[in-house]
Amino acid sequence: MHWERYMLCDGNPDPLNTCDLNTFMNLWRDDKEYKPLPIVLDEGEGTLKVIQYCNILLENWRVFLSNSGEEGFTEDELQRLKQSVLKLQELISYKLDEATMNLLQNASDDVDPDTQNLQFTRASENVTVCVWGNIARIQE
Repeated sequence: MHWERYMLCDGNPDPLNTCDLNTFMNLWRDDKEYKPLPIVLDEGEGTLKVIQYCNILLENWRVFLSNSGEEGFTEDELQRLKQSVLKLQELISYKLDEATMNLLQNASDDVDPDTQNLQFTRASENVTVCVWGNIARIQE
């Protein structure tokens, strides 16, 4: 299984390699450069692939556990994978929230000048983001 994962060469970390996975999460979390929502959606798709791979491992953990000598898969690894899935899901949510906040703070490009409404919709393979808001200021 490790060899198959290695041969993917997709730039995503091996979920069984704690260092790779932690580095991947920390680099993405600490990246404070403004990125528009479409780019964050693309990055989120890569993270979803890591989650899907973790879920495959979790669904088939008995097979991997029985081959633990070859695969390095243990009960502790099972628990770590479950925690990693949760952390990755939280990270996707955090990055989408951050990108949505940036969209709202810089909404001028997506505002209808007549209604002063912001309407923004973008979708990736697994996630759709729809944002609507009235940005008109009440004048007294």
